[in-house]
Amino acid sequence: AIIREEDLDIIGISETWLNNKVKDEELYIRGYTLFRNDRNDKNKSRGGGVALFIRNELQPIHKSELEEQNFPESIWCTINCSGENTLIGVCYRAPSSAIINDEALYLLLSKVGNQRVVILGDFNFPELKWGSNDTLDASHPFIENIGNNFLFQLVDEPTRGQNYLDLILSSDDSLVQKLEVGEPFESSDHQVIRFNLICKKIASTKNIQSFDYFKADYNEIRKYAESLNWDAVSKIDDKNVDEIWTKIKIDILEIRDKFVKIKKKSKCKCKWVTKRVTKFRKAKKKAW
Repeated sequence: AIIREEDLDIIGISETWLNNKVKDEELYIRGYTLFRNDRNDKNKSRGGGVALFIRNELQPIHKSELEEQNFPESIWCTINCSGENTLIGVCYRAPSSAIINDEALYLLLSKVGNQRVVILGDFNFPELKWGSNDTLDASHPFIENIGNNFLFQLVDEPTRGQNYLDLILSSDDSLVQKLEVGEPFESSDHQVIRFNLICKKIASTKNIQSFDYFKADYNEIRKYAESLNWDAVSKIDDKNVDEIWTKIKIDILEIRDKFVKIKKKSKCKCKWVTKRVTKFRKAKKKAW
């Protein structure tokens, strides 16, 4: 009902609770391709599992090579928009994950970090408070890993009570726009996350001024920069950071305008078209 009402393009689900007794045909939604990875654990067969529904027009392709034996609950596929590929992943890290499972997760993130990627998942790190950088433990292995792989974490509101469990990771923070943490999904105690994914460029007639830094004379720029009175910055009363930045910015823009030429106008400029994405966690298990 949500998929139809909101006309979604990509739907990521963590904790599907699916198993091999539930056939793909039971989950069929017209116009979408289903990718699923059910929990396959003899000791903990109940719960877990991840899934993706992708609109067919995005030409989704399953990336089975991105499987990690010690972090089995993830699913990956690429989508295509006018020849531009984006990797989409869903991960579920169980609260009982061992060190070996976490290491496999970090290895997986290092494999995809150099791609154009967006990762949706329930990572179950309640100790990490993403509302402010001041509350984050920079030495936490998960924080270190996403930093080393140049990934951005974009959820800044709790998604279950006061905990930031469900996260959105991206290789470029401009890929995700209008992110919002919404209502709990059905009877689940986890909240739905919705956002727009930037995945396609189309022609635009808007003129954007662009400077040709490649052809600038940097020897002349250095000489001129050395002649400016940079010491004046340190004398600003009360060391107001906004005033300091304003002074530095004015000087930098003056240097740019004086020594860097404007590029010739290009015939093709771009603006972005978005696709609607959501992630939700299943409601509490009901009888089939």
